[in-house]
Amino acid sequence: LFALGLINAAIELAGPSIRYHPRLLTLIQDELFQNLMQFGLSMSPLILSMVCSIVLSLYHHLHSKIKLQLEAFFSCVVLRLAQSRYGASYQQQEVAMEALVDFCRQKTFMVEMYANLDCDITCGNVFEELANLLSKSAFPVNSPLSAMHILALDGLIAVIQGMAERIGNESENPGCP
Repeated sequence: LFALGLINAAIELAGPSIRYHPRLLTLIQDELFQNLMQFGLSMSPLILSMVCSIVLSLYHHLHSKIKLQLEAFFSCVVLRLAQSRYGASYQQQEVAMEALVDFCRQKTFMVEMYANLDCDITCGNVFEELANLLSKSAFPVNSPLSAMHILALDGLIAVIQGMAERIGNESENPGCP
């Protein structure tokens, strides 16, 4: 946890300047993401939470440079842990859902997932899988309402708010892409 905290602090401090250092960028794209994915699948919800925080920081600063890494992280870690059928504990599921909601609150995240991954025939349909997970998890079927349901509903609301804001911005600036 201490090492992951140091990595997160370094990424937050370095910010967008990381992209100007090719060796560091390559290190992040390859070895760091490989290790983050491995640690993300650990049984500890604290470690998963820290890993998700690091990936969110990386998304903030390098989203255009880590397209494939984000696809792998969401496909292999978040989507796997957020569903009970893969044997994740309730705490792991909740942390994965919280991370997904945090990403959905980013104004461009779902748009980028759709445009960069789902529209690319060489990539998986991450946007579709994330939207399906949120919609299936938002409403209890055979169980009482839980924090997981509320988180999923919050994620859906964040996605819809992002769409509404984009539509509102387009109507205010009709000439802008």
